[in-house]
Amino acid sequence: MFLFNKRSLASQVIGLSVFKTVVDNSPNAVIILNIDGVILYANNTALKLIELPLSHIINKKQNFIRFVDGKTGKDLNDLIEKLVKSGKSVRDFNKNSIILKSNGKTVSVAISVTPFKDKDDKIIGSFIIFRDTTQDKEIEQTKTEFVSLASHQLRTPLSTINWYSEMMLTGDTGKLTKEQNRYVEEIYHGTQRMIELVNDLLNISRIDLGTITIKPEVVNFKEVIESVLSELFPLIKNKKIRIEEKYDKSIPNIILDSKLARIIGQNLLSNAVKYTPKNGQVFISINKLKNKLLIKIADTGIGIPKDQQAQIFSRLFRAKNAKEKLTEGTGLGLYIVQLAVEKLNGQVWFESIENGGTTFYVSIPLKGIKKRGGVKLKE
Repeated sequence: MFLFNKRSLASQVIGLSVFKTVVDNSPNAVIILNIDGVILYANNTALKLIELPLSHIINKKQNFIRFVDGKTGKDLNDLIEKLVKSGKSVRDFNKNSIILKSNGKTVSVAISVTPFKDKDDKIIGSFIIFRDTTQDKEIEQTKTEFVSLASHQLRTPLSTINWYSEMMLTGDTGKLTKEQNRYVEEIYHGTQRMIELVNDLLNISRIDLGTITIKPEVVNFKEVIESVLSELFPLIKNKKIRIEEKYDKSIPNIILDSKLARIIGQNLLSNAVKYTPKNGQVFISINKLKNKLLIKIADTGIGIPKDQQAQIFSRLFRAKNAKEKLTEGTGLGLYIVQLAVEKLNGQVWFESIENGGTTFYVSIPLKGIKKRGGVKLKE
């Protein structure tokens, strides 16, 4: 079954022996399929993870082993089958994959699919390679909990510094000299940046941990956008940015979580304004499309380089031109937007040309959300 070249029987036996030794001693689970998705072999690591003997899975179709999305419960076997037939090599294509074992147990895994070819370069099968990510997730959980605790504890002293510096700048504590005022302004602006970072980290940790309380209530996305625009007005005015708004007359209210809706609007609009040069334009539209609400935020800003677009929703990532334009920034805004949109069962995507602006789209189901679990943290 593994004969890829016409060689002598002795060399084939030696080759298969070496191949089997390498596969069986791999720390990763390996399942070998033919082009039709039939299981030809599985190494010891794979058998241990699925808790089945080789005799139970050999010559069975790949979907005999149940791979599913741990968050949605969606079956992943059809996707794996398509990847096998397409001959594409994909690494860790689903971060939330789990195996549903025949005994009812589950195990978290990261799955990769790699094709193999015969001597004529024809794809004749694939390796499904997966690894147990249980420990990785436990470590990630611990780190997230630490970030949540640290961020929460930092909010009080930062708020105190912010409050006192505001009082000094407004003259409530007495008149400052020109030099003193400059120093206090630096303290104030530095504190504002720290508060923004802490809030971003706290939002991420709450969403990741599932400790953010999802509170369904009537939300009007137009009102959310207009509220955020009023907050950004000083910066918009200073940069002389033209805001164009276009709202569908039939925009319905949706049952959403207002905090998550605001996180989406705030991050996308603030980015649009920050990265659009003076005298630029930001266009906002909200439309009802069948069973979804489509929010569109377009700018005439610096755009995103094509070679970095795949990373734009990654945690702590900032495009090269964004770093050059604004040295300040956490690289967390779009990551938080993606998390928030997912919690609302929506989708977010974008179109961008470097130096030609960026357009972000957010699609949210009109049916809204249901209340979910979570332990609300004290403010």
